[in-house]
Amino acid sequence: MIHNQIDSHDEEELGTQHNLEEDSKLPDEGTQEFSACLHFGSPQKPTLFDKIEKMNSSNSIFHYFHKNFTKFIKLALTAYSIPFPSKDGHVWQQVEPTDMLQEFRYLKVNYKSTVDWKLATYYLQCSPAFHGNEHYDCVLIQEVGKQLFARLLFMF
Repeated sequence: MIHNQIDSHDEEELGTQHNLEEDSKLPDEGTQEFSACLHFGSPQKPTLFDKIEKMNSSNSIFHYFHKNFTKFIKLALTAYSIPFPSKDGHVWQQVEPTDMLQEFRYLKVNYKSTVDWKLATYYLQCSPAFHGNEHYDCVLIQEVGKQLFARLLFMF
């Protein structure tokens, strides 16, 4: 019985070494394109920010959504040293209620699993009517010094 367990362990170790060799052929995280990691699906028609705020008026998260979106975009562009977009020599300043945003209801995420170090895929949904029911997946967000759980309410 012990001999069988040792043989099983040796086979697992051999398989692990083989998997590590295969994983070394995968693109390095730093070299993999960001767009290859994420794929948005189930696009909705572009909608005015004003209409998004009105359609979700019962949810306080969407109150002044265009202003909060502006703050978010400014913080993200600054944090990642991305220049603010400009058109006709005018630098973008803020989102207006008459601007449009495209919602997506599906997100495919490719990542390297920390369990077995293999490439894995996860599918996230964010839909007010998925087979007749609401379906809002949750995510784990890594911030500096802490982790947060959040529920996806709107993907763009």
